[in-house]
Amino acid sequence: QVSGNRFYTIPVGIETLSQLQTLEMSNCRINGTIPQEFFSLPLLSVLDISYNMLFGSIPSTISSDLLLEEVSLNSNKLSGEIPSQIGLLINLSVLDISLATEYT
Repeated sequence: QVSGNRFYTIPVGIETLSQLQTLEMSNCRINGTIPQEFFSLPLLSVLDISYNMLFGSIPSTISSDLLLEEVSLNSNKLSGEIPSQIGLLINLSVLDISLATEYT
């Protein structure tokens, strides 16, 4: 958990942490797009990158065999459509895109 730090960008190499189970980087003032690699970390169950300055869309390269249970993307500047692949995540119980602007 690194929430509340001022990274401004996503640290290089996080996507290579194949044993990562929880990634909490909320309120870090991260600016940029959501790396598609976050949705390919095999053991990741919690992804919280809320309250940042992320823009663009949710990556559509989401594997159905992921263990994701919670995804918090709220309070960013996201846009576009919610990828249909999100519906294939059988363990997903929380998807928070509130205040993420312009989502359909």
